[in-house]
Amino acid sequence: MTTHLTRNEREKCVMARVQRGGRRLQENFSIKKHGSWEAAEVAARQWLAPILPTLPPMPTSKDRMTKRNHSGVVGVHFTDGKRVLKSGIEAEYPCYIARWPSCKGGVSFMLSTYNGEDNAFLHACICRKLETKDRAAVEEAVRTLSPADRAALLARKHPAQPV
Repeated sequence: MTTHLTRNEREKCVMARVQRGGRRLQENFSIKKHGSWEAAEVAARQWLAPILPTLPPMPTSKDRMTKRNHSGVVGVHFTDGKRVLKSGIEAEYPCYIARWPSCKGGVSFMLSTYNGEDNAFLHACICRKLETKDRAAVEEAVRTLSPADRAALLARKHPAQPV
């Protein structure tokens, strides 16, 4: 099956659907008219071929806010960091984690290590912005933040919500 094509078995058709830049285009290709699933898919691909180049490029999710975002900054989220220690005791290590598409696992900034929630949040935001795992570079960038930039970042922060 090709991107933008869906077999609608209930309605016995192939749906060609694409949406970009606020435009949604859809056309159905029935099995009754085209004779088989494969023939309907070929017709759908032929319909899509001249349309796709005219549409804007696919948007990336890199800097797009989603409803999954709970911190207020894309790519930064809070976790309570609950862990069970070898002794069997449950401990909490709350932190903010910065993630970006090429970063597996993310970079965490614990509230206790970075002197509270606000500083941990700032470090995670700057880490996400720079897209680096280099903590020294992040620390330097946070240290050189202007008071206005610091206040603007903190104003975007939503209250930490346990995951």
